[in-house]
Amino acid sequence: MFPQFQRIVTLSVMSILVGLFYWIYQRDRQQRARLWMLGWAAIVVHFGGMLLFAFKLIPSRLADWSAYATLIFGAAAFFLSVCRPRTTVSARLVFWIGAVAPALAYWTAMVFEAQNTAFYRGLLVVELAAAAWMILRHTEPSIRTVAGWMATGLLPGLWVFYRAGTHIESGMDYLLFEGFAITGWRYWKYFRRVTPGVLLTSLSFVAWGSCAGRWASTYRATT
Repeated sequence: MFPQFQRIVTLSVMSILVGLFYWIYQRDRQQRARLWMLGWAAIVVHFGGMLLFAFKLIPSRLADWSAYATLIFGAAAFFLSVCRPRTTVSARLVFWIGAVAPALAYWTAMVFEAQNTAFYRGLLVVELAAAAWMILRHTEPSIRTVAGWMATGLLPGLWVFYRAGTHIESGMDYLLFEGFAITGWRYWKYFRRVTPGVLLTSLSFVAWGSCAGRWASTYRATT
């Protein structure tokens, strides 16, 4: 068995999964199904980039960039798929400009080996501000909601902000984890029922967030 067999199998399985969601979308053209399909397509591109780099078909810098960028797009699509259909235009703009774009800028700067820690910290501040705005403006205004965000998003974000001075990569790991983990929470809130499917999917998003940094940071060492 040649070394890249596992990567080919993984890519094949993911491609079949995207095809399945495309079939579902063709039968039921809802926005949520389309975003779900796009999220999985981004994951397929993620693994496809790993395979192309393994066969030396793309340069290492492009492989590095696509490894995280595809995960960012995937997390964004999954998150939007579990937002309410009537989400305002302003909320979507804040999400793309204040959350997705800074995450892409953060990783792009890392790929090109920028060493300006103030730039990275500034992007983290933008991310935290955008998250605070979306939570306070577009969720139920309760002490429980605010306290939950402070415990799971703000306090870890401040710690990462401090740590980014010496460990820039920790910022990217934080952004990816928060993106997938919050999607898991939104998935639970969207369906508002306790079933094996809802529970497993919600926990899977949290697990993906925990593994996302490892996927992107270790794949080159295993090729």
